[in-house]
Amino acid sequence: MKKYPHIFLALFCWLLWGCTKTIKIDIPGSEPQPVLNVLLQTGDDIVNASLNMSVPFESTDEPTYPGDALVRLYDNDSLAGILEICERNPVYNENSIDTQYIYCMPYPVQAGHTYKVEADIPGFKTISGQSTAPFTPDVQNLKYDSFSRALQFTIRDNDPASNYYRIEITAIDTSGISGFGQVVFSTADYSLELLGATNELIDLPVEDPSGTYAFTSDQVFSGGVKTIQLSLLGGDLSSTAQYMVIVTHCSKEFYDFSRTNIIHTFNGNNPFNEPVQLFSNIKNGLGIVAAFNTQFYPVEF
Repeated sequence: MKKYPHIFLALFCWLLWGCTKTIKIDIPGSEPQPVLNVLLQTGDDIVNASLNMSVPFESTDEPTYPGDALVRLYDNDSLAGILEICERNPVYNENSIDTQYIYCMPYPVQAGHTYKVEADIPGFKTISGQSTAPFTPDVQNLKYDSFSRALQFTIRDNDPASNYYRIEITAIDTSGISGFGQVVFSTADYSLELLGATNELIDLPVEDPSGTYAFTSDQVFSGGVKTIQLSLLGGDLSSTAQYMVIVTHCSKEFYDFSRTNIIHTFNGNNPFNEPVQLFSNIKNGLGIVAAFNTQFYPVEF
């Protein structure tokens, strides 16, 4: 046996090779899918929809934009009308020029109404998504203390549906020389989710939490009312800027999409960050149909 070690080694390798099995893994998203994006602002008088085809991750192709889709709008399950192409925007690819088609229809977006958008693209199943338009956020008793940099206000929820709120603060340069943009803030309110200072949601309690966005649900309101208390970080800009509180009353779909989109934006192209799957509520496709109601409230000093 010692004279022929190579024979037994070859026999062992042959047996090992004969026991292997090739498994083909079906990776999700390997085929193009239709993508429908519709954001509905309560109070708007026009509905816009964009359509494109997704690009598989292993492909080097550019997205394509169907211009032969049939797009329908439903208001509380009743057909409201057909969206027509109203914009043709050039898309400059590496070696070609394509056209992105925007479908639109004059139609008022009313609070409390549920809107569904369906799209038929040749060769694919009907794709659809829906969302209910929220009421206008009711913000009261807005106060700011320039010494402590504490901002406080009350949100009164008048919407019978269960929804969410997104809070931002911007500083606008009143001299017109330059803009300041979003303001970073912190809070000790454990019912708020903070996002925007890092690429992850901040779960309170932690030391010195901060963010540029705060999310909360009307489920944590007491008697339909919630007092928001925030501490503005950085230097005080009240002498040269106008602080603006931006409150967005939004549907569950907008809340989930907004959170994942912000994390995706902050992740950037860093290969060490965990991949983010953007929220989608589109049946038989990808994308988002979501309703929201954004209002701006200037801070008086």
